[in-house]
Amino acid sequence: MKKTLILSFCFLCAIGLKAQIEKGNFLTGIGSQIVSGGAQTNSISFTTYTVRYSNPDQDLSDQDKLSSFHISPRIGYFIFDHFATGINFSYYYAKSEVPDWSTTKTNQYLVGPFVRYYYPFEKFWLFSEIDCAFGGTKTSFQVINYNEQEYNSTLFKYQFALGIAMPLHEKISLDLGFSYSSSTADEPDFLPLYDKVQTRGFGLNLGLSIFLGR
Repeated sequence: MKKTLILSFCFLCAIGLKAQIEKGNFLTGIGSQIVSGGAQTNSISFTTYTVRYSNPDQDLSDQDKLSSFHISPRIGYFIFDHFATGINFSYYYAKSEVPDWSTTKTNQYLVGPFVRYYYPFEKFWLFSEIDCAFGGTKTSFQVINYNEQEYNSTLFKYQFALGIAMPLHEKISLDLGFSYSSSTADEPDFLPLYDKVQTRGFGLNLGLSIFLGR
């Protein structure tokens, strides 16, 4: 009985949700990404942790303090049934401190378009997505008793994703996807021997899509 009620609820949500991917509605989203060498998008996160280096010789023992904040919202619009396009925004801040030695701060921003197409089925949807973004990174590094140094680089990122959307509510779906992403930093001042640095990798994405409209 309980299983039947759950299946009935999912079926009714799928019927209501199907109307939300029609032309004229809006799409927003948040999520997270577990990634190897790639880039994180569509998320809100804050982390802080300590790395401790130990050695029997106490003079060699040390620890680093690291904290970061990342927010990456999106807004899209269904220009056709099942097909949405829009803009991703991303801001990332990180701070790393080695007590009594140095402080490193990183500010990164990205903005760019995305397109997503849904393939609706009775109780779930499949989707495919492409997005790209442009931006920059500013890194400052300061050692105690020395002047602060700043380094800048430009960024370009693109990502391909395939996934499945499961209805949780008439206007909300849970998205699980698999993605490939690549980012390139051109002319990084902090690495004068290199013209560019590329980061590529595959990721698992978990997020929520929220539909606004009828």
